[in-house]
Amino acid sequence: MPDKDIRIKEIAINILWKLRSKGKWGGSYISIDSLTCLFPSHERKNAKLAVQFLINNSYLIPYKQRAKRGDAEVVSLNPSKKEHIEQIIELYKVNGEVLF
Repeated sequence: MPDKDIRIKEIAINILWKLRSKGKWGGSYISIDSLTCLFPSHERKNAKLAVQFLINNSYLIPYKQRAKRGDAEVVSLNPSKKEHIEQIIELYKVNGEVLF
């Protein structure tokens, strides 16, 4: 189980990096489905777990958005954690260190 936890945290860092590169801070958001589709099909379950981990730890802000076919869950990066998010991404990129 520890290997799975580490993998989920690595995916969480990848999600933070993807959202940062797309500029998804505060009011600019992306649907959880669109976000998880950026990962290979065998990793999508872990990607959803990583999104939930990030929401639970306040790195992502969840919203509900009215869509034509019902409500969609969308998320954005928490601007109040910007400095910490940047640090997490850089440490992982440089050292491969998971800082959660």
